[in-house]
Amino acid sequence: MAIAADKLLAQRELIEQTLQSGVRWLFFPCTVECMYEHDRERLRQRQLWKGGLLAILIYNLFLLMDRLMLPDIFFEAMVIRLGIVTPLMLAVLYGIRRGLPAHWRELALLVMNLVIIGSLLVMLDMSHYTDSIFYHPGIYLVLMFASVVVQLNFWFTLLTCLFTIALYVLIKPVPPGVPDFVFPTYVLMLVTTALFSVFACYTLERNERRTYLAGLLDQIRQLQLARLNDELRMLSYTDPLTGLANRREMSGYLAQLSKARQREEMGVIMLDVDHFKHFNDRYGHPAGDRCLRTIADTLQSTLRRKGDMVARFGGEEFVVLLPGGDLHIARLVAEKMCSAIKALRIPHQGAGEGNIVTISAGVAVGSVDLDIDEPLRLADEALYRAKSAGRDCVSA
Repeated sequence: MAIAADKLLAQRELIEQTLQSGVRWLFFPCTVECMYEHDRERLRQRQLWKGGLLAILIYNLFLLMDRLMLPDIFFEAMVIRLGIVTPLMLAVLYGIRRGLPAHWRELALLVMNLVIIGSLLVMLDMSHYTDSIFYHPGIYLVLMFASVVVQLNFWFTLLTCLFTIALYVLIKPVPPGVPDFVFPTYVLMLVTTALFSVFACYTLERNERRTYLAGLLDQIRQLQLARLNDELRMLSYTDPLTGLANRREMSGYLAQLSKARQREEMGVIMLDVDHFKHFNDRYGHPAGDRCLRTIADTLQSTLRRKGDMVARFGGEEFVVLLPGGDLHIARLVAEKMCSAIKALRIPHQGAGEGNIVTISAGVAVGSVDLDIDEPLRLADEALYRAKSAGRDCVSA
């Protein structure tokens, strides 16, 4: 989900440019076109599956009209409808049901519509029955079905209409004895139907594509707003310098613990960087900030138990919470942290033995369902004793 969101956010400028261009030619840039086809895949499959079943039903119901208007070729009409066109339509529907790729699916729909139209024109050309002239408007229905119900791609609809008009004029399926004005009249009606179909298809597809782009931009705005809220929450609950939890986050965490793990013992460690004011005075505040970040990362890396937390309490002070930990465990963790900071060997001239940065720690124990102030006070007193004992040590 995060990868999809990042991909969508990365395409914002391209989507905006595409929307502003007016979608005139009904083509998206390759990346957006792939997203468009992917997002409408299931809806398109359902639409074509239902529309295809309806088309098969109606197409074969017209056998009743064949019996009335094309009685001289009724057997041939049955063969064409039931033996050739219907199996082809079923094969296309099967491919759609099985998840035929989008470009092959649309191409198969184009071929299916051309075959249907071709079959009607062939049957009309084969028949010499005078009443077959009244059958010609059925071709108009196929064009409207392709453009409005199936909603072929605009360019495929245009191709279908041009193919139909050209084939109709070429075959000229008019039985003997029909007045000369009938054929040009039907040609004009066919061209008009084709124009209406092409216009309707263009309008539908353009509006669908514009709506899709607008929906993508709305998703992008929502994602950006959600990420901004996450960032604000992080700023609210995270110390900006070290990335550790701040006092507010620590208080919220303790509130959660008090509900989930009542009366459980909790170890508390109060840590302080020794002679940090002198460090800042000697090396400068940027170096002091880097030092605090390094210490924070090291303290965090020493915690191994799930649920343990280290937070920046203020300035150069840190607090470690150890739910389920007793005084012995708290002392062991504090000693490990002191050793880890010494192992960094951050230079600090005038800091005492070794001339490196060290920390002092005070440990105490309390209960997760009690006010944190009491164990913090005890840990702070222990920290004061550690400093009085010469620093770089742990006191309880």
